[in-house]
Amino acid sequence: MLSDMNKKIVLNKSLLAIILIGLVYLVSRLYLASISSYGFYHGWNEAHYSNIAENYFTHSLWYQLYLIGSPAFDGLPPLYSYAVYASFKIFGISDISARGISIFSEILAVFSVYLLARELYDEKTAALLALIFLFIPWNILWFGRVQTDPLMTALMTAAIALYVYAYVHNKSMLPFGICFGLAVFTKQPALVILPIVAIWSYFLGVKKELLIKGALFAVIGLVPLFMWLSHYLLVGDVSFISHLVYGELAHRSAPFADLMKVTVLTAIGISPLILFFALYELIKGKKKTNILYIWLFLYGVFVIIRTPPSHEYYSLPLTPVFAILAAEGFIKFSNIVVVRKYLPSKAFLFMFILVISSTIPVTYALLSYSGDLG
Repeated sequence: MLSDMNKKIVLNKSLLAIILIGLVYLVSRLYLASISSYGFYHGWNEAHYSNIAENYFTHSLWYQLYLIGSPAFDGLPPLYSYAVYASFKIFGISDISARGISIFSEILAVFSVYLLARELYDEKTAALLALIFLFIPWNILWFGRVQTDPLMTALMTAAIALYVYAYVHNKSMLPFGICFGLAVFTKQPALVILPIVAIWSYFLGVKKELLIKGALFAVIGLVPLFMWLSHYLLVGDVSFISHLVYGELAHRSAPFADLMKVTVLTAIGISPLILFFALYELIKGKKKTNILYIWLFLYGVFVIIRTPPSHEYYSLPLTPVFAILAAEGFIKFSNIVVVRKYLPSKAFLFMFILVISSTIPVTYALLSYSGDLG
């Protein structure tokens, strides 16, 4: 009984610490968004989705219009544009209102990776990874831009975490289905969630009934997407649906068009020490059927093959994997160092501070190069 109470106290303290850190981080991110040299009408993504959201004020919500009189944008589903439009309605049209969706997406992503790590590993790993995730330079660079990938990453992570949670605790798959549907309604690559959880379920020998329930709730989650697409079907614009479903995958760019750049920049963006501990766990980890390994492989293959030139942010959904692996790898590595008495037991905190501090120069370099420091 006492042990359970102690666990609850530790859990509550960890959650409180994460909430406080999240609030401080939120304020910092909003400030960073306000000084970025990326103005409201600067750049393809920043201007593109902001303009679409602004045009919703005077035109139909069925059509994503970048310019009035132009054809409807058929590259992506509209959830992200809807979210920016809602932010404009509530907070007014501004840079921060537009970027706020991605910033709040990171908060959702933090709680999602925390939940996933707690189910796969333990509370200690979950607490460490929340901090690691917040300080990954690649996250700091992209979670604050007017782009779809931050929201998709957050919803993908939430969906996978909720699937694992539902399996472990024998809970309803409905929350998983909702997050899955919203992730796909944000961007098509989120469909990779299905093979990730399906392969993991196969390795675990999950009962067929549970798989059927998961698939059913996944279909239910796709209802908003089906409703949106039905409009184009009813007006006879089959080519729009064809391009959205097939064209983006088949014709967006040649395979391996950005192989070297996306690989190198993602590795740098993760930062050297975090990448080291993630690879350490990847190699030393005993559970090769871990859902993180499946996630890394399947989405990693997609990123390597399908990333168009100058679209390195496609790799953003891999950062939750690297963060969790790095947290567990750091714990295992530091425990070995302490047990073998290479370092005193108190060195654990110093080592972790060193890992976090090592991200600062990388973050500064990325933000300076991109213009996000003003």
